[in-house]
Amino acid sequence: MQIVALESYEVKREVMKNKIKLRNIQGNKIMKNKIKLRNIQGNKIFINNDQTKQEREIDAQIRVRAGTERSKGRRVRNGYQKLFIDEEEWKWNKVKGVLEMVERGEPALVNNAKN
Repeated sequence: MQIVALESYEVKREVMKNKIKLRNIQGNKIMKNKIKLRNIQGNKIFINNDQTKQEREIDAQIRVRAGTERSKGRRVRNGYQKLFIDEEEWKWNKVKGVLEMVERGEPALVNNAKN
């Protein structure tokens, strides 16, 4: 931790603006280059951009479901708190804590298989 005395509030404000810009630039570079990690054989590496513990737990549950569906030979793609299984869209319902299949814009509750 460092303590810095600045000349005025305006200088502090400028420093804070630049700090936020730098953080965003570094974060964007990391997120853009994370695809390169797929070349590492045998490792599952996930980089999540500032997710809360709850969001990480939801993503883990969705990845488990995706693995189950892939083992059944289905085509699966992941998104943020959603899953596409053979072109069917499934979204996470935060209130109910389950994946729901989306049918024509209306979510229909489907039993969430927990492993």
